[in-house]
Amino acid sequence: MRMAVSTLWRCIYRTLACVACLAALAGVSTASGANPEIALRAAVNPNTGVYTLQSIDPAWKFTGSVPAPLQALHHGTGKDRIGRYQQVRFDWLYKGKLVSGTIRTYRNVPVAQFILTFQQAMAHPQIRFPDFTTEPHGLHVFSYRNNSFAPPQFSAGQSGTPWLLFDGHYNAAIISPARHFTIMTMRGNGTTHTLVRLNRNVAAVPAKFQIRSIMVITHGINHAYDIWGPALTTLGGKTRPGNQAAPVLRYLGYWTDNGATYYYHFKPSLGYAGTILAEIRHLQSRSIPIHYLELDSWWYRKDSTNYLGKKIRSMLPQYRHQAWAQFGGVTHYTASRHLFPKGLEAFDQQVGMPLVVHGRWISKKSPYHKRYKIIGIAPVDLRYWNHIAAYLHDNGVKTYLQDWQSTLARYSHFFSNLTAGHDFYHNMADAMAAHGVTVMYCMPLPCELLESSEVNNIMATRVSDDIFIRPRFYACLFTSRLAGALGLWPWDDVCMSWRTDNVLLQNLSAGVVGFGDPIGRENRANLMRTCRSDGVLIKPDVPIVPIDRAYLDGALHVHTPLIARTYTRQDGVKTAYVFAFAPRPQDKKAVTFSAHDIGLHGAMYVYNYFTGSSAHIAAGKTFTGALGADNAAYYVCASPGAAGIAFMGQRGKFVGTGRARIPALANLPDAFMASVAFAPGEDVVTLHGFAPYKPTVTVHGGMAGAVIYNRATQHFIVRVSPSITAPMRELDGSVVKEVNVVFSRNK
Repeated sequence: MRMAVSTLWRCIYRTLACVACLAALAGVSTASGANPEIALRAAVNPNTGVYTLQSIDPAWKFTGSVPAPLQALHHGTGKDRIGRYQQVRFDWLYKGKLVSGTIRTYRNVPVAQFILTFQQAMAHPQIRFPDFTTEPHGLHVFSYRNNSFAPPQFSAGQSGTPWLLFDGHYNAAIISPARHFTIMTMRGNGTTHTLVRLNRNVAAVPAKFQIRSIMVITHGINHAYDIWGPALTTLGGKTRPGNQAAPVLRYLGYWTDNGATYYYHFKPSLGYAGTILAEIRHLQSRSIPIHYLELDSWWYRKDSTNYLGKKIRSMLPQYRHQAWAQFGGVTHYTASRHLFPKGLEAFDQQVGMPLVVHGRWISKKSPYHKRYKIIGIAPVDLRYWNHIAAYLHDNGVKTYLQDWQSTLARYSHFFSNLTAGHDFYHNMADAMAAHGVTVMYCMPLPCELLESSEVNNIMATRVSDDIFIRPRFYACLFTSRLAGALGLWPWDDVCMSWRTDNVLLQNLSAGVVGFGDPIGRENRANLMRTCRSDGVLIKPDVPIVPIDRAYLDGALHVHTPLIARTYTRQDGVKTAYVFAFAPRPQDKKAVTFSAHDIGLHGAMYVYNYFTGSSAHIAAGKTFTGALGADNAAYYVCASPGAAGIAFMGQRGKFVGTGRARIPALANLPDAFMASVAFAPGEDVVTLHGFAPYKPTVTVHGGMAGAVIYNRATQHFIVRVSPSITAPMRELDGSVVKEVNVVFSRNK
């Protein structure tokens, strides 16, 4: 019987996996239901130069125009990376020069691409295309400020930011540049006028130069982002990384960046390296399973001048004669001899784990200017990046963190030079990839995040200002929406592990989880809620982002708790994780959401993670709950399957159904199946869920304790352990024991 059920489980699992693969191959999901034709329609009037883009659901129309009469008008079909398209191309004269506009609309996906081609070389190329002067009535606008970390705003940002246009029914359009991101800009107000063009400080373009923009129109704000982002990265040829694609994403880590205890601070009796080593040894003694160490800007050689070449203070005046203690630009990107007398490699061998290292701009006084091409303060030379990447690889570094990106852009002509921004980001990422080093972003502008849509090997990005605390939550959740859409995993920034909400949100970001406590002050219980005993993070599938209603509340200045959600989905079984908090005191009100709001369907069980209370919400009804004493609340939500079971995964973990713990789930007509992964040394996992009856538990590859069932709440709990002969499998790079658990009705 054991062999028969185990074989049945694996057949079901493989069948469902094949279905999932076929779905993935289908690409971006359709927004037009059963209609297999063009989801958006474009038209051009050759006599007036008026062009329109129209959608069916919602019934929206955007209209613009170019100077008439047109020189030519052509219709055609084709296929690009997004898929099969119909297009209309039209030519006109601009200041006596021939230019061409193309509008492509695609089969099955509500995406349009606008291509402007300068057929002849042109000075001061300020052509607007698209340039919509008639738009649907009553739209709200959301975008990102042209500032470090791309902070959100409910207005039309006049920069290279995507614009979200939406109405009170959550119909939505997203429009953005689709190429040459650092030299492109959005202009207008988003309600009556929306246009895309080159920045004014672009002096000239050569013949055949193209600029592109992309637009999505659909129902649902998050749905629009889920179409726009993959379409943009597909167009750019980006391979979107998984959320365990690098040690910094896969494991719990220790950080020394701004806000951490050992940011330009150490115990003099131990020295800087000795202090960090003492912290690592202490964490190991407490079985806190970190697997990488971040070294911030203190580790390498800098001078005392800023990006303008002006004198600035040392971070530590008592060490002002030592290059590591300066806060200026890079002079030599090598480890300080004062801190690491035997070199970085020797330190890495003592640490015994991969390093993540920080980098900033190049000092105007650096000798690198004589050896490599540097524009302003940004090294754009592939030879420079190959030199740096080789050094990092040889010294145990697995991830390079490029900081001060907004400063690099502003002082290195990224907004006017046609290739500077492109060369900087592409050469950095390509050289690092060639040497096995991944890349993270910090302090990016919106246009720099968009630039990543064409760049492989970029894994993650910071989405909030320094030091992750409650005032950062609001901005980081909205900016995570942009990062996640572009295939970047959010990094909320370092926190202290005793701040439970901060560790929770790091975990829900599906990206980086890292802390910077002083030695002996770590909250092990909070940290272990994020990972297995081997340090592998147990995460949701996607970054946590605000629900659609949060955008409308923000646009209307409605004071309510901000509600954000993420989820796991294994073979069609979806579990939602919902975080709510009051950004301002006046927002402290009831938390309300429906299954539809958080991406579920039908009835659902809502489990309050911190209080243990629960509720069964009937299909079509709304859950109402209160914020906790800290003005926040956290819920795990699941809809029951055919057997009536709503599975919550491992009890005690923030993300109980994360794939590192629960790699597979399946709903059957009369049962529910879960695969449970045990890291080496783990001997018990407590599972829980809800059912209208006390379920019978059958375990294959292990054993189960007694089922504890509460008839009033319908909540069940069971402890599961692996057997000595439990099958082993590789799961995302580590070998685990796999135990299959079947929950069924007692017959």
